[in-house]
Amino acid sequence: MNVRSLLSVLAVCLFAAVLTAPAHAKVCKKSRVSGLSGWNITAVGARIGARKAWRRKVRNLYGRRYARWARASAKSIGCWTANRNSVRRQRCRALARPCRR
Repeated sequence: MNVRSLLSVLAVCLFAAVLTAPAHAKVCKKSRVSGLSGWNITAVGARIGARKAWRRKVRNLYGRRYARWARASAKSIGCWTANRNSVRRQRCRALARPCRR
């Protein structure tokens, strides 16, 4: 194998490594952001509302690139129940660190 072929192979490998590295890297904010749902009849609806509130808040703070719940880290959703107007209602809080690719 001559030097020119070796340099070509090395250049291709280096180029491939540079292109693939950033695609997998996640950049996360240091602080966690919370989103609070409104009162809902179902726990599922309250969880969805909490994630929507989280996305809205993150979008306003950091932009759309960070507002994906699936990419966030240190995620948690806590829910609680209360009787409101003689009806049992659920409310949830979504808490996570926003991340982008």
